[in-house]
Amino acid sequence: ETLNNMARLIVAISVFIGVIALILSVINDVPFNGDEIDLSVTKYDAEALKAPVLTGNALLAFSWVSTSTPIGKVILRFLLNDNKLHLVRSFSSKFPHLSPLYYPMARLNKKDYEKQVALAKASSPEKVLAKGFGTKSKRKGFHFHSVEDYFELYKSGASTPSEIIDKVITYGMELDKSNKMFSSINVEMAMAQAKLSDERWKAGKPLSVFDGVPVAVKDMVDVKGHIIYDGAAKGIQATRDDTIVQRFRDAGAIVIGLTVMTEGGVTPLGYNVFFRGPFNPYAKDLDHYSGGSSSGSAVAVATGICPVTIGFDGGGSIRLPSSLSGIFGLASTFGRVPFDGGNTAFTTIKAGPMTSTARDAALAHALIARPPPEDHFYSQLYSGGHTPLPPNHLHGFMDIDDLSGVRIGIHWDYFADSDDEILSRCDQAVSFLKSRGATIVNITIPYIKVLRLAHALKIMSEFALSRDLKMYKGVEMEPNTRITVALGKTLTAGEVIAAERIKAWTFQHVKKNVQGQPA
Repeated sequence: ETLNNMARLIVAISVFIGVIALILSVINDVPFNGDEIDLSVTKYDAEALKAPVLTGNALLAFSWVSTSTPIGKVILRFLLNDNKLHLVRSFSSKFPHLSPLYYPMARLNKKDYEKQVALAKASSPEKVLAKGFGTKSKRKGFHFHSVEDYFELYKSGASTPSEIIDKVITYGMELDKSNKMFSSINVEMAMAQAKLSDERWKAGKPLSVFDGVPVAVKDMVDVKGHIIYDGAAKGIQATRDDTIVQRFRDAGAIVIGLTVMTEGGVTPLGYNVFFRGPFNPYAKDLDHYSGGSSSGSAVAVATGICPVTIGFDGGGSIRLPSSLSGIFGLASTFGRVPFDGGNTAFTTIKAGPMTSTARDAALAHALIARPPPEDHFYSQLYSGGHTPLPPNHLHGFMDIDDLSGVRIGIHWDYFADSDDEILSRCDQAVSFLKSRGATIVNITIPYIKVLRLAHALKIMSEFALSRDLKMYKGVEMEPNTRITVALGKTLTAGEVIAAERIKAWTFQHVKKNVQGQPA
């Protein structure tokens, strides 16, 4: 009898495994369900993604089932199918003549390139980077200290970089006990940098407007003297400075540390399980999200510790935390700000400043967005290194009283798809810009739903590529990171290529219908 029961159990297990194997063999073939893209329908169609809302033990359980059991792939593929991922393939099939676009590198035509060069010569950022904009800010009431405030402070002799950096680090480390925004602070290195800045100021030879100014960098690029975690539980000691970090150092800025980010930049919420933070500093009880994934960078600015931090953005990782934490964030054009390392291989990531003022954002961008050497990855992408990336400039930046000639494109349906309170404030901003002479141009980008799906698909595939081997080896990861990586692993090559073809279509549409240029 015992042997019979054992045989029945083995048969049952075999049947179960066979059914699972059969399901897995076809699950990647996403059904069309008769629902295809109709190109004649261009009305606004954005909608929220369908996904379970889980926290705590429920999230842990779902993460384990979906990433560590035979039925996990079935569950995850069902979630993707439920969001009509097949529409990506459907849309792509309408444009078989389009080649997939892997890296979204925008290239200027000869006329626009020459115009950019002329503007850079007429209004070189180097002059502004040397001493600031030369006019006092019109800010009223409470405000954080800006880069130019530090410059004027040191210039007057009222304080020194060493005194300021000592206070900044002391304050930052005290705040960090409750609102974990820094993954690494190297006090000794920061103070050594500050002392060198003291000497330059004493000699009347500051390197730039940034000399002696405290800055911090998102924990995903090399900063010498720090452990780089990339939001993970364990990190690697950096032995060099990334290009973007070196540019700050060359300008005399004091890099005080690295800021916490969500693991691998996966989630937009901002909280990191391993570092137990950060939180939105405007929440009295520290019980609200700061936004992510550049969460620590946003909080370091919002708490007044640094006037400038660096973030990285693939799907909103500069824009979201800047918005939620009440600061300025600039997600630059892909390839505009050079940085090094494996993250340059991501087709969605770009670097940019996160600051307390718009002027600081302009100054920081002018510093870090200089064209890279011809052998840099972005130079090779742009022209094979034969033509440098276009120089940046600050032409017209301070002409804030007269915005005549400035054209601002707004997709009104997308603009209005927000809470009433947010919409009201944004309407006020548009009215203000119009009152200063700016021209508002109505633009439309159709098929938002499928464009968002294509972007999500592409970024998930890159997350999976960056974390797949680590998950396979059992490296500790946050539950939501494991789920995102596993989702990316279920995608097919055909789906990824379809998403890249949609990227090519989007490039052409924006160039022709928004910028008014030949596609």
